[in-house]
Amino acid sequence: MAVTIRWSPNSWFELAAADVVVQIDPAIPPNAPYDLESEPAPADLVLVTHHHRDHCDPVMVDRVAAPGTPVFAPRLAAATLGERAEVVKVGDVFDAVGVQVEVVAAYNTEEGSSTNKTHAPGEGVGYVVTIGDLRIYHAGDTDLIPEMADLEEIDVALLPVGGTFKMDASEAARAALLIDPGIAIPMHPRDTNPEEFRAMLDDSGIEAVVLTADEELDVELDLSE
Repeated sequence: MAVTIRWSPNSWFELAAADVVVQIDPAIPPNAPYDLESEPAPADLVLVTHHHRDHCDPVMVDRVAAPGTPVFAPRLAAATLGERAEVVKVGDVFDAVGVQVEVVAAYNTEEGSSTNKTHAPGEGVGYVVTIGDLRIYHAGDTDLIPEMADLEEIDVALLPVGGTFKMDASEAARAALLIDPGIAIPMHPRDTNPEEFRAMLDDSGIEAVVLTADEELDVELDLSE
C-alpha cells in the first residue's frame, strides 16, 4: 500500500492513498504569512488534534470536507467545529472509510522542552492512522511523553520540533528514537531549522525527511523486511 504524504505549514498533513484521503489538522490561522500553493485534495476523513486555531480551523475544514465527511476531534476542538465533528478521546480505536484510527495522548510535561506549557493532558490528542499496511503517527502538539513507548510498529512518525508549546528538535529526536519509525518527518518548526532534527538522527537507522511546504513524499511499506 503506497501513501502520498503532503505537508502544509504547521501540523497539516494530507495522507492520500489510491482510494482514500485523510486530512489531519487542516488549518491556516488568521494573519498567517502563507497560503496554500495548491488546492488540497477533498477529504474522505478529517482528524483534528486540538482546539488551538493553528490546528482547528472551521473554515478550512469546510473547504476540504463535504457536508457528510466524517470529522473527529477532542472535546474542545469539536465544540469549535460544531455539530459536524464527533468527539474522540485518548484510547479510542475506530474504523472510518476503510482507515483505522487510534487516538493517543498528546500533552506538555514539566520536564519537557516546550517553552509554553498550555497543552494539558486530555485536551489534545495524537493519532495513529493505518492505511492499508502503513501506520502513520501524528503526534499533535506534545512533549516527549511516556505513552510514546507504547506505540507499536510505526512506519512514519510526524513530530513537532518548534519548541514553543511543543518539543524542540532535540526532544523530538529522542522521541523518534523511542518510537523507532522507519521514517520521521518534522512538523511545526516555527522559527527553528528542522534540518537540526534530521542531523540528530544521522546513523540512527531512522530516515529523517524534511519536507518543504506542499512537498510530497511517497511511502510504500517494504514487505520483504
